[in-house]
Amino acid sequence: MILPAFAAGSFRVGFVARATKTSAAFMPPVSQLVVVLFELALALSGAGCIGWLAFSKRGRAARARPAALSAWDVAVSDFLFLGWFMLSFGFVGQMLLRLFAGPLSDTASDNRTLQLLLYGTMFHLGAVLTWPVARALARRRHAAASQPPAPATSETVLQAVRGGSLTFLVAMPLALGTGFLWERFLQAVGLPTERQELVDLFAQTRSPALLAFLITLAVVLAPTAEELVFRAGIFRFLRSRPPVAVVFAALVLAAVLSLAITGLHGTPMTVALHLGAAAGVALGAILLARGRRGREALLQPTPRWVAFTVSAGLFAALHGNWVSSLPLFVLGLVFAAAYERTGRIAVPMLAHALFNLNTLLLVLSGVGG
Repeated sequence: MILPAFAAGSFRVGFVARATKTSAAFMPPVSQLVVVLFELALALSGAGCIGWLAFSKRGRAARARPAALSAWDVAVSDFLFLGWFMLSFGFVGQMLLRLFAGPLSDTASDNRTLQLLLYGTMFHLGAVLTWPVARALARRRHAAASQPPAPATSETVLQAVRGGSLTFLVAMPLALGTGFLWERFLQAVGLPTERQELVDLFAQTRSPALLAFLITLAVVLAPTAEELVFRAGIFRFLRSRPPVAVVFAALVLAAVLSLAITGLHGTPMTVALHLGAAAGVALGAILLARGRRGREALLQPTPRWVAFTVSAGLFAALHGNWVSSLPLFVLGLVFAAAYERTGRIAVPMLAHALFNLNTLLLVLSGVGG
């Protein structure tokens, strides 16, 4: 199935507390101790950043400033076209790989890893290519108001680096604490706590070329593509002005497609979509039962919490792994908040890249094995 290949290939090596449990250690014990101390330093630094934002005078002033993210003036039809373009590129790319990448279909570890990476890369490339298409649509629809992007300066680059680094540090203790509690909960209720297949495959990889490809994908292509889709695309679209009815209707449609393609397999993606569909039907029924006032409520701008929840929920669910779902949801919320506050997509992109790089370090070091 192409869709499961996308879910597995959509790059995320998983939450750090799980990703460290591997027998394929590349580092000696002393180096592993250094990695452990480095991770503790990151967590403590992140806790300090959270305290600074919450309690210091400058932190409160920064939180009090208006959000810098501007509305995205895009029609619903254009937004749906961009989504179709991205998915079509990914599906066509995967089908071409299946036709022409026959030697990669054996069970050898490195070949299997490369196959999954290439499948996921098709959707990442589709997301990156969709961005110039979106800009071209915007220029065509609003030629008079369209402006070229501001050139990058040393000051704007420095601001993005500072913002991305701060976002990464804030996310670390939140993801760590959430992941620890979430895994204990999953164990208590009997839900799966296995890592994603890619984590084990990466840990067993010995090819330097494949590792170089993996690192490039993790710290460049995946953060760029996923932030364009989930933050610059879905989150900004929902934060602008689409009606609640469109949001929940999309959830219902997604649930129907999920049932038709994958069936009830109990993955995070299907569960999230089915819950979203149920919530959409229930909300629509309640509002319609209220008569005219209810119908008017359906046409109001999307609430801010819906934009955060839907974008972060899809970000987590599409990775198709129970144990990483809630930590990834928290990361999605943090990345969206950083994007909303700064208005710069480079900020969550950098934070995402640092998180992926840190996770790769843990996987390849074998810490906690």
